[in-house]
Amino acid sequence: MLMKPVRILPPRMSPKVLKLIEKARAEGQNLEAMDHLLDMLDFGEMTHYASLTTRLSCEGANYPDWIARLDQTIWTLANKRFYLQSPPSEITTLLDLVLDEVVLAMIHATVHCTVSHALGNMRGAHDAVMWIKWFYDINRSHKGCVFGENESLSLA
Repeated sequence: MLMKPVRILPPRMSPKVLKLIEKARAEGQNLEAMDHLLDMLDFGEMTHYASLTTRLSCEGANYPDWIARLDQTIWTLANKRFYLQSPPSEITTLLDLVLDEVVLAMIHATVHCTVSHALGNMRGAHDAVMWIKWFYDINRSHKGCVFGENESLSLA
């Protein structure tokens, strides 16, 4: 199955997060811990994480720009907050909510041919981060190959 190169538009921060950020700043909270996450959402930098999911380096795609800037910030933060091992049952902090928004931006930025089906099986951003991690690990173990028509993609 041939994949066409794609250029992805940046995601936008949700009104809910914008209101919570305004409230946190008004209350004098220090938002330094999540500045890099907010910047990623503000400027659409999260779209480069779409390179983790599929169509990794098709000629004509803008993935090389993203891949050149790719780092482990989100995975490190998600692991520190145990998002991958045991996702919290509810979002309790602004940082959790922003991390959820970033994870959803990753999902919305993906161009995988089965992403609509995958999204239909998810309960939220926590499911999404585990799906992305699984897909990233699978792609790494297959050295970046793309699934063929007869290969299935499941959330198991």
